[in-house]
Parts: sequence; structure tokens; C-alpha cells
Amino acid sequence: MGIVRVLRVASAIALAWVFCPQPVGAVCVEMSLNDLLVRETIVAVFSGTVQELERVSAGQVVAVTVDRVWKGEVGERRVIYNRQQNGVDEQITFTPKTRYFVVAYRPNAAERALFGLPPEGGDVLATGYCAAHEFDNPADRWVQQVLRGAPGYLPR
Repeated sequence: MGIVRVLRVASAIALAWVFCPQPVGAVCVEMSLNDLLVRETIVAVFSGTVQELERVSAGQVVAVTVDRVWKGEVGERRVIYNRQQNGVDEQITFTPKTRYFVVAYRPNAAERALFGLPPEGGDVLATGYCAAHEFDNPADRWVQQVLRGAPGYLPR
């Protein structure tokens, strides 16, 4: 099995873990910005600072002021739904006034129900597990390794 195929399999496992509604045993895998941009299930990639957050039974409802976008139509202020589960180690807990790099997807009807949202409609974005990282954390170089200096664009 070639290295490219191994990396593709590892990426597929990581994505399945990020978007799977049930906890599974896996480790977060670094993906390139290009991988994030071409994945159809990923609808937005952006950075922003948490302004407000509310803890709910399904996780967190997070209001973010967006400063850069790499994928999607993302406005200057965005609410994201952060799914969290007990017993899952690799998940993000947002902190107010902290800047994050966020990889977002459209939650399915079951996930939307957990947050008290209707099964469809609206411009709802969710994130969770390995799909968000502190942007400027010197101990976590993941964001800088993924972006590799890509400038992105201003929110629209």
C-alpha cells in the first residue's frame, strides 16, 4: 500500500470520526488545507474570536466574530453549534475571547434535534471533535501547518 493511499485512508477515518454522531475510537489526523477545501461535507473553514457561548446538553452554542475565511460564505458574525459527548477525549471546548480556526459542516436532522433546531432549513453550521483549534496556541501548531501561510479572504 503506497503512502498516498495510507494518507487517504487515515484522512477518511479522521473525517468519519469528526462527523459521526456516536463516539468512536480514533485519533485526530492532520489534513491539508486543500483536503478541507475539496471535501463536500465541509462547507466552511474560517477563523474568529468567541464573543459569547452558551452551554447546552448537546455541547455549546458559540457566537464568533469572524476575521478570515478560507471556504464558504461566512459573515462577520457566526453562530456555530459545537457537539460534545461524554467519554470522548478528542473534542474542543470553546473559551470566550479566544480565537479559533473552525472547520464546519451542516448538521444532520438528528444533530439539529439535539440542539433544539428544526430538522432542516436555515444556515446552520456545526463543528466538533477535532474540527476546531485555538488559532494562536504556541503548543498546537496544527493551524499553522494546515494553512501554510494561505491568506484566505475577508468575511462576506
